[in-house]
Amino acid sequence: MNLKINKKHSKWVILAVFSIGSISALTYKNSIGKNFYQLKTSLEIIQEIQKVNFNLDRLILKSRFHFLEHYDPLIKDLRKIRELNKKLVKLMTLKNKKSDYFEKLKKVESLVQKKESQIEKFKSENSFYKNSERYLPVLLNEVFISSNSNYIKQNTKRLSTLLLNFITQSSVEEKKKLLELKNNMLDKTPARDKPKVSQAMRHLDIVIRAGTHIDSLIKDITSHEIDVALQDLSKQISIELVSNEKEATLFYYALALFCMFLIGLTTKFIVNLESIVNHRTKELMKAKDLAEEGVKAKAKFLATMSHEIRTPMNAVLSCTNLLLDNIENPENIRLLKTVQNSSDTLLTLINDILDFSKIESGKMDLEVEPFDLQENTKEIVDLLNSKASEKGCILMCQLDQTVPRWIRGDVTRYRQVLTNLIGNAVKFTDNKVQVSVQAKPVSEGKYEIEVSVKDNGIGIPEEAKAKLFQDFNQADSSTTRKFGGTGLGLAICKGIIDTMGGRIWAESELNKGSTFKFAIIAEKTKTRKSQKKVKLSEVNPNMAMEHPLKILMAEDNTVNQMVAKKLLAKLGYRVDIVANGLEAVDAVKTYEYDVVLMDQHMPELDGVEATRKIRQFAPAKLRIYALTASAFKEDRDRCFEAGMNGFLTKPININEIVTALSECAPNEKLEIQNKISKTI
Repeated sequence: MNLKINKKHSKWVILAVFSIGSISALTYKNSIGKNFYQLKTSLEIIQEIQKVNFNLDRLILKSRFHFLEHYDPLIKDLRKIRELNKKLVKLMTLKNKKSDYFEKLKKVESLVQKKESQIEKFKSENSFYKNSERYLPVLLNEVFISSNSNYIKQNTKRLSTLLLNFITQSSVEEKKKLLELKNNMLDKTPARDKPKVSQAMRHLDIVIRAGTHIDSLIKDITSHEIDVALQDLSKQISIELVSNEKEATLFYYALALFCMFLIGLTTKFIVNLESIVNHRTKELMKAKDLAEEGVKAKAKFLATMSHEIRTPMNAVLSCTNLLLDNIENPENIRLLKTVQNSSDTLLTLINDILDFSKIESGKMDLEVEPFDLQENTKEIVDLLNSKASEKGCILMCQLDQTVPRWIRGDVTRYRQVLTNLIGNAVKFTDNKVQVSVQAKPVSEGKYEIEVSVKDNGIGIPEEAKAKLFQDFNQADSSTTRKFGGTGLGLAICKGIIDTMGGRIWAESELNKGSTFKFAIIAEKTKTRKSQKKVKLSEVNPNMAMEHPLKILMAEDNTVNQMVAKKLLAKLGYRVDIVANGLEAVDAVKTYEYDVVLMDQHMPELDGVEATRKIRQFAPAKLRIYALTASAFKEDRDRCFEAGMNGFLTKPININEIVTALSECAPNEKLEIQNKISKTI
């Protein structure tokens, strides 16, 4: 029992000794450390003052010889010296108020004040001197031009040369020559030239007198008085710093012995701590790997779902368009338009989900290229006008005169944001929607484009404004039930505008309407030729005759094969179809095709690998276009890296098909056959 008590007491004794020793060591260490810090910092401040003082002298010399246009740097360096000196005084005061440093500090301070007054005098006299120095050549030139005397003309030239030598050298010999020539000129100047010559000589006197005086003043300003005083102070501080370092060395030897004692007590704890840290690090790395796998799985899932949903959507939309072009019964047209509108809504929803995924993962990239800002804005308004008219809503567009026509930017994303904002405005109002575009220049060739969409609809409550641009959010839950929508639109708009480096915001008053605005910085560019968009019913049925091509399509889906075949038939083209990449490679080896429309996902050999194989033997003129339901940037990049010339997405867009085929060189053999058949 007594042994246990003694052990218990010994632990408390050790703890008390340890605590007292720690407190004493820390107190002494702080005292030494504080003194050491103050001395070291003082030396650094002195070095900084010396550096700034040297720079100040250099600037004064530069200003003397016209290499410094303004005196602002002098003022800046003087202010810096004063501030550093104040710091030094404060530091020395903290160290020891009765220290003999103060006499030396006082001397430095008085020398700084003296230098400051000398510089002020130099600034005023040097400015006065410079005015005469600048004005004198002008006067001499006027005398030279107006005088008829050869003597005056010769001596004004000579005077200009001597003056230049005097300004740069300021020697006694040059001064003597100048004064001698000045007196001769005054004596021998004709009466008509007397006023101008006299005026010039007065300014010459100022240059001679002021120049010599200023050089003397500069000599006083740039003397080494401050440096000598600072060096004296620095020497004294260095001596004390060395002494302080010796004390610190002894302290750290003692501290090292004390630490050895502590190490023995803490080694076990450190080992345990390292074990815990390693264990938690492994857990964190495992969680990180799981999170990265989750992101990859999500991206893969979205890519797969995009492809799988877009493939049947291609068939639905394309077949609907083909049927609308061939059916005249009003009831059937109405039903087909319902299918078309529903399909468009579903496709928009798919695109929204994909865009949101890109924004969320930070992988949204912009395709910056020239586009017609005014034309695209009007086109969006025209496209949505019919939808607005169905509600009895007036949709207006106003473009300010300052708005540039062509700018560089991502036209697709601009149209997407504007379409979304106008669609929202039309959805929530029954009266009028006003679209306005303004621009103001921010730098050479760059403008801030501000677009606003104003409605006079239901408005937004104040408490709901903060949630407007959040994911899956609308003003309130009843809005979703009444008006529909996923609540992703505004979040996507914000993500796009943020990626563009712009800003988006809303202004609203309940029951009075809302105004959604966004602003982006864009560069004005040269006008480019616009490509006109055509409807399916407006396509050229004779395009194949006018621009003959031999086309191969690689597509494993039979519905997509049928849709593509019918769309190309609208243009007059006949297309050969294969069901996978291997068959596509064999077909290109067998026949001379001009165009290959290549699906990306196919059995046996996918479109990307098939393209790589074809590029190994096919002629360069063969153009290969991806025709795929995979719409991610990664898919696009893979296709271009494999050697494809373009990227077309499903559902198939007739405008994109026409543009792609127009880029291909026409088949010469088919052209000759067409000409022969026309002749016959």
